[in-house]
Amino acid sequence: MGFKKLSKIFLVLFLILMITVSAISCGKQNTAPPTQNSQNQNNEKDDNTDNDEVTVEFNDLKLMRKINPMVENTTYTEAESKAGYFHSFVYYLTDSFASENGNFPIIKDDGEKNIKLYVISRDLRTTFTADRIEAEFAEKGYLFYLLGWKGSKLYYLKAEKDGEKKGYSVYSFDIADRSKKKIAFIELEQLYIGNFKFLPEEGKAILFVPGKYIQLELASGNITLLKTGLPSYDGLFYPQISPDGKYIAYSLLEPERRGMYVFDVENKKEVLLAGAGERDYFTPRWSPDGRYLAFYYVVKNEKGEFEYVEGEDGPYPIADGIRVIDFKENKEFDIAMQGMRVGFSYFNGDSNYMIFSSVPLESAKELNKYSVFNPEKMNSIAFDGLWIFNLKENKAKKINEENIKIGFYPALILSQEEYYFYKTIDEGWKDLVYYNKGSGQVIDTGYRFIPEMYQNLKLIKGNLIIAGINNGEISIFKVNKGERKEIFRTKGVFREYNIINDYLLLFYNDEQEKEKITVIPL
Repeated sequence: MGFKKLSKIFLVLFLILMITVSAISCGKQNTAPPTQNSQNQNNEKDDNTDNDEVTVEFNDLKLMRKINPMVENTTYTEAESKAGYFHSFVYYLTDSFASENGNFPIIKDDGEKNIKLYVISRDLRTTFTADRIEAEFAEKGYLFYLLGWKGSKLYYLKAEKDGEKKGYSVYSFDIADRSKKKIAFIELEQLYIGNFKFLPEEGKAILFVPGKYIQLELASGNITLLKTGLPSYDGLFYPQISPDGKYIAYSLLEPERRGMYVFDVENKKEVLLAGAGERDYFTPRWSPDGRYLAFYYVVKNEKGEFEYVEGEDGPYPIADGIRVIDFKENKEFDIAMQGMRVGFSYFNGDSNYMIFSSVPLESAKELNKYSVFNPEKMNSIAFDGLWIFNLKENKAKKINEENIKIGFYPALILSQEEYYFYKTIDEGWKDLVYYNKGSGQVIDTGYRFIPEMYQNLKLIKGNLIIAGINNGEISIFKVNKGERKEIFRTKGVFREYNIINDYLLLFYNDEQEKEKITVIPL
């Protein structure tokens, strides 16, 4: 056989071998392993690079780890919507929504009439789809209710059918092995879940469904009826579950049983704390340690009527006084100011103080003329006093200067470090941070802060974290003893933010109107 002919044969064999290897390689790349969890395996994206700037395309998400050009050497993580839109749930997240290793959930429309639940790691190294709500329920606006994490498991509720019944299924999703498990089914004619308390250490959750409270056992899925005979919508009686989940405080407005109540979860007993008569009571609030319960009261005027400042579902927290019950010392007392009505109040982080505002009676009567549907007019009426009440000494101290008029949503006290945050209505609604310990210095941030976000202001390692907007820019600051440091800035339209563990979750629209969720380490 000639050399040329032999060379052609070897060449043909070599080409056949290369084509075969290539085909096998392509088949491996495009075929998912046949496992029980193949859907999650296909959806998962792992980023194993160590670069500071990384972009990962994932279904209808674009995930980026970037360096912020506006603030030196600041690295952050961002999720951008490629299709559909994010759901505005960031404000309602608490620390329980971040897993031990920093995973957090995102609820999002995928652009194809499905609502999807994603789980994303803070550094974008792991991203996958946990579950989805089918179009039958998604098109009607039903979302996931996120209960929280216990270990590696995320617990949540999903609107769906169980046979012919409709309601909410309770699921756990384990990020360790990407397994989903149905725990229980709550049959509901009205697909509504109100306020709830997730108690991972006790292995249970307490939930309000129309007209009643139920208790869910996470391990067994058992559902226990706690209390019935309540209003169908929790906005009508403002129930508040205590931090330890042992009690539920609420006000009832029915004439025959009007008053402030506490329900004992363990013993399933309802106790009347304060019955309506010459006074009416509303809007309870627990201290962070559960020792105190505070609620507002109004007294009948000369016409025998109660004067409320009406909100959308009930009265605004503006009243003749605040009743405080100390369960540890088994005593109660009132906070009231002569010639004034008291306004919005908050406990500080260690439950030693309350902060509240005061408004002259004449100005309060002006407030009574307006409602939640005329907020600009209400915001123009000044509260002239900002007070700190020492719960142990039963003393109040005024902290604002006389020439500073407080806005409708007044202030927040954070801890024994004595940071005070409040709004003014002078010179175009400036927002101020007041640091009282030592210097007594007032810092003008130059930014306008969103009133509803006050309770998300937190102290992280001694730093006050605040977020604000100014001329189309969003900034995040750390404030410590009178000094302010900017840690993040971007252009866009602010939506929501929250602080979870040691990072901030920011929800906004950029200049191209793309929805983004940004994770900023603190």
